[in-house]
Formats: sequence, C-alpha cells, structure tokens
Amino acid sequence: MRDGDAGITAAASGRYYYKGVRIMCDTSIHERAAELLADLPAGGRVLDVPAGGGALTLRLCDMGLQAEGGDLFPDLFQAQGLICHRVDMNEEMPFEPDSFDAIVSVEGVEHLENPFLFVRECNRVLKPGGRLLVTTPNLVAGGGRLRFFLTGFYTMNTKPLNKVTLYPAFDHISPRTYPQLRHMLHTNGFKLTYAGSIQRRRRNAWFYVFYPLVWAHTSRALRKEPDDRQRAINREIMRDLLSPDLLLGKSLMLVAEKVGGIAPTEMVKPNWPGLHAPSPESSQ
Repeated sequence: MRDGDAGITAAASGRYYYKGVRIMCDTSIHERAAELLADLPAGGRVLDVPAGGGALTLRLCDMGLQAEGGDLFPDLFQAQGLICHRVDMNEEMPFEPDSFDAIVSVEGVEHLENPFLFVRECNRVLKPGGRLLVTTPNLVAGGGRLRFFLTGFYTMNTKPLNKVTLYPAFDHISPRTYPQLRHMLHTNGFKLTYAGSIQRRRRNAWFYVFYPLVWAHTSRALRKEPDDRQRAINREIMRDLLSPDLLLGKSLMLVAEKVGGIAPTEMVKPNWPGLHAPSPESSQ
C-alpha cells in the first residue's frame, strides 16, 4: 500500500482505505462530504448511515465531531473504538427526537423500500436547524439520460434487478432523480441548501451538443404547471437540473436544513373538469 492524502491509502487491488478502514465508495464523495460538514461545531453529534465499514465515521471523528455509525449490518463496522448502532433505514430509527446535529447518508437512499420514511425519520431525530447530507447516483447526467433512452434502465441499474439472489439491501430498488429528491426533502420539513455532484465526467460533455433542445423541452414541460407558486419553484429546479454539476457529475450530493417538523397534510379533493359532474344516466 502507498500513503495518500488525509489518511487515505490505496492497495494494489485498487481499493482505498481511510486509516485501514475500507472506503466503500469513491473517495471524492467522502472528501466533499467532509468539506460540507467542516463548519459544524466541535463535538457536534453526527450520524453516518449507512456506515458500512466506518471509514467516513472515523474521518468525521478526526474532524472533532462526535460521529456514530448506523447500519443494517453493524458487525461489518471496522472503525475500532467507535459506536455503530443497528439501524434499518426502512423502519423507525432507534434514537430520541432532536438527537443529532447532522446526518450523513452516502449512497443509501437508492437501496430503500421507503425513502420518504427515512427522510421523515431524519427530520425527527435531527435537532432544529440540523443538517442532512445525502448522496445517490446522479440519474440526470448526460450519460444517464442516454442510457435510459437506449435501454430503459437507470445509471448503475443497467440490467433488471436480480430476482434469484434477492439481496434488496444491495440493489438499487429506489433510484430517484434530483426533482424527486428535492420534493421528498421539501415536503418533509427540510429546505435544500446545496445541490451539486461528485466526479464530473468529461465523457458526458457530448451532451451539450443537445443542450438547446434539452433546455427548450425542459422549459416547455415545466411551464405547463398551472399553479403560479409552483412555476416559480420550477424555475429553481430547472436552473439546478441543467447546471454543469448535474449534467456532468456521476454522484448527486444534496444538503438540506431542518426548518420544521412533519406536520400532517390535509388531502385536497382534486377539482378536475367533469370529475364531479353527474353522469348522463343519473340526470335522467
């Protein structure tokens, strides 16, 4: 092995480690996550879920934070001396409300049966003003759009899910686009403060040949929204959706702030034309 920056080492096999703990994703994801959490107060309590081997948990502790891991398989946690709770991200998390200053979820939400529940749970256990950082494969990059157009499969889901081995914890059963993730956050007590990507790929640059066409069709689709308030929001979505970060990057990274609790929403009856009109038979 050879020494790298910030405690990272690389083995001949191509695998990377942080102080001996294997990094289960691209190292740039951990590096960028650490940058975006660098302004947290010293001693701030942070949950890293899913923690995997614990490389990011250990790195956050080295930054002066009180980082704890959470994972469906805590026995795989390798960061010696640190805590790893058993956490099933598809269920209620085993923590009291307002427990954490930040939650980091690296490449996890795409594996969940119910990512909306996970986001609501993050809201519950975060302190007011707490921070949620989420990364997931970027489905709206140029290469991902082309792959879906040609095959019908999303990025990193280039074939049907395996129904024989049935390892749902390791399959991408819930891939989500940027607008879907933004909606998930904004409807569950969060306000998005950062939207970017990791690993900009030059091979996605070809997509800019089609940029005028993509811009025109995206603009036309979003302008169909009848609600003036949502149209204003759609302009923000379009700005991010067509930014170089999201068109070129491999992994999507979002940071959101907890701005409120989860208030029960009132279901509004749709008012579609003709929906409530009496049928011809009933009027006779």
